[in-house]
Amino acid sequence: MPKRIAIVGNAPIEDDRSSLIDGADHVVRFNNAFGYGHVTGARIDDLYLINCGGQPLEWLRSDAFWSRDYLTKTLQITLPLAAPNRQRSLGVADDGDGQSVDGLNFEWDMRAALRPLGKTVRTLAPDTISAATDALRALGAGDAQVNPSTGYLAAFAYLESCTHGTIVDLYGFTFAGWGGHSWESEKAWVLDQQSEGRLNWHQP
Repeated sequence: MPKRIAIVGNAPIEDDRSSLIDGADHVVRFNNAFGYGHVTGARIDDLYLINCGGQPLEWLRSDAFWSRDYLTKTLQITLPLAAPNRQRSLGVADDGDGQSVDGLNFEWDMRAALRPLGKTVRTLAPDTISAATDALRALGAGDAQVNPSTGYLAAFAYLESCTHGTIVDLYGFTFAGWGGHSWESEKAWVLDQQSEGRLNWHQP
């Protein structure tokens, strides 16, 4: 039987999908893990946490985030964007001079915060990030919006690495949210992959 990978997004889901998601062989969630423990089930094998911009800075300033149940239960944590030269950015972002955090990478600050949990922490290969952004450009994303969402990066990376016959199911994806992402291009990519039989998009 083909291996099933469930990638669970953060869009609200009204119907209970817990049995479908928990029944997968591998469950991927990201960021704030909408519905975890409820309508999207309680399995988690890989947690993608965005590590650039304002969201990770918010987490780093909150002690409560690091004790969330899904964070302690996941088997692996993926920080998608590798920081060059092991740079630490938290001090720069905390200096109070009003500097924008949009381009700052908090990989090593987050690794330090995650260390007490004893989890495997990885980043995606730069070639994977390049291929993911090139795919968005090919589908019409302008340079100002070639800023892949966490969910898109997870889907792209898993499709890139999975073996033939693996079934990838997307739940909780609506392709709407922060204006810095090219949602239409990401949606077009998902529909292309679905038409080729590589994934199933279960619309909320």
